[in-house]
Amino acid sequence: MGSMREFSALLLLVTGLAASAAPATTDPLRVLLVTGGHDFQTNQFLDLFRSEPGVRLTHVVHPEAQAWFKPERAGDYDVLVSYDMWQDISEEAKADLLALVRSGKGFLAMHHCLASRKEEAGRVVYLQLGHDRLAYENPAFRQIVHQAIRWVARAD
Repeated sequence: MGSMREFSALLLLVTGLAASAAPATTDPLRVLLVTGGHDFQTNQFLDLFRSEPGVRLTHVVHPEAQAWFKPERAGDYDVLVSYDMWQDISEEAKADLLALVRSGKGFLAMHHCLASRKEEAGRVVYLQLGHDRLAYENPAFRQIVHQAIRWVARAD
């Protein structure tokens, strides 16, 4: 975590998400994980989601992910998690993605920023922290990710 500003932002995120976390529901949250654009420790990262009993993971890689943004696929998952670098996507895919979030689909972006917000009916969390197995395996990091998923899915 390099600076005090990053630490403070993380602390605010953790406390805010922890306050909104609720007991696990009986149905697992269906998470669509989109990756691409950079190398990462794949097995360790995927375990971050697969090890959580309240999560059912579907993993897709760009450019195949764009088909999942279409309205007819929106019912196949509760939360969209993005762990990728900049990707060229079509204007149609951009519009589909924005429409998903605005309609209430939860979105967790796990690369290059830290913030949370609401986009019309949708909830969005950006989480930059964690780029290797040392983060993926850290219990505090795992808790932040799982609580962020629950918050954007409105499972709170």
